[in-house]
Amino acid sequence: MLVLYYLNIDGVDGDEISLEDDMRYIFKFIANKENGFVTFFIKNKLLEDMIRDVLMQGGDPPINKIRKIIFKDYSLLSFKEKMFLVGKLIGRQKLTKEKIYSMMLEINDIGIKITLQYLAELLGCSIRTLHRNMGKELKQEKEKLNEKI
Repeated sequence: MLVLYYLNIDGVDGDEISLEDDMRYIFKFIANKENGFVTFFIKNKLLEDMIRDVLMQGGDPPINKIRKIIFKDYSLLSFKEKMFLVGKLIGRQKLTKEKIYSMMLEINDIGIKITLQYLAELLGCSIRTLHRNMGKELKQEKEKLNEKI
């Protein structure tokens, strides 16, 4: 809703219906489950609160991540190839076991207990990403290093 409002803030000149009325109509249309844009029913009170909040923004640009890559239909790239290109273009780096292990050693050298939360913060990833990339060996090594402290 914020994006739609921001993109249409200038309105259409000469229209009798105000931009706010148009936006209310569009937002209610989108929020109606029967129209297929949402998969759940939104209560009228909640919808009205959402619309009011959007209209009160005053046309400020929404705070979205600007990273978006759109591939042409029939580009003949597989999903895996597309994700590889997306990761490369937005600057994501593959988290390797070597990076995780070296960070664990650095934390251990300082004398701090190695926690997944702290490790994730230092590596700039989520705890879930660590779980996916660590493996049993690194988890056991983490426990050994923590025992030494």
